[in-house]
Amino acid sequence: MRVSYLNPKSRLLLMALINMDIKKQLLEDLSEVKKNLLLLLSANSYTPINGKLWYQKELFLLAKNNKELEQEADFEAYFLGPYSELAEAEMDELVQLGVVNKVGSSYALTEVGKDIAHSVLKDVSKSELELIEDVKDFLNSLTKDQLLLFVYVSYPEMIEDSIEFEQLIPKRKEIAILMYRQGKISVGKTAELAGVSVSDIIEELKKRKIYKIDEV
Repeated sequence: MRVSYLNPKSRLLLMALINMDIKKQLLEDLSEVKKNLLLLLSANSYTPINGKLWYQKELFLLAKNNKELEQEADFEAYFLGPYSELAEAEMDELVQLGVVNKVGSSYALTEVGKDIAHSVLKDVSKSELELIEDVKDFLNSLTKDQLLLFVYVSYPEMIEDSIEFEQLIPKRKEIAILMYRQGKISVGKTAELAGVSVSDIIEELKKRKIYKIDEV
């Protein structure tokens, strides 16, 4: 809709009405996928999500604790791990409606989106919100290789059809150790991602002088 011919006051009023209509439309027919995308985008003080790969994997982890979301999203093993066609379509719709702003590869809520997310938050429990914040904070902090290795190893059923897992294998140990050095994962998870025993990874971490003895 072209509103450039309106005076500033009329333009603001019209945009407010349009935004109210968008908000009403979304809240009246809010899917579980769209709801969780809005919650992810609003979590951690509206920190942007790094990109499509990240929001797909963040939603996937949330679905592991939400049966309704898991059934609706219907994640499948894809070229880059778990993928939901519906999640991509819902995010695209949010962008088209002006609820989400896509800058480069990252996604962030617009002011309209923040207002809508605020309404959604009213019906979310504290424990659910904490889980969403933890998942976003962790996965958003990972590089592409770290993210893919974590998901592939943690959920091996999602390796099928992968185009990158074989490329990660030769460097999985170094990726895992870097994640440990950065304080992102425990010794046990480092061993799992590296594909070695806990005793072997502890020995390696000691050699590099980065082992934290208080984790035993």
